[in-house]
Amino acid sequence: MKKMKTNKSELDIDFLGGEGPLTANEEKEITEYLKKQREESAKPNPKGSKNKNLAA
Repeated sequence: MKKMKTNKSELDIDFLGGEGPLTANEEKEITEYLKKQREESAKPNPKGSKNKNLAA
């Protein structure tokens, strides 16, 4: 029986987390951004295009 190989890759990041909790303004901005993204993804694509980034 073959053993499965595990792939480990090192992430190139500066830090995990932040310097403290989010402010109320930051939370509001993130919430608004996510709402906008959900609304845009819910819209039907023109001409049946599957990937809207192809034209860009």
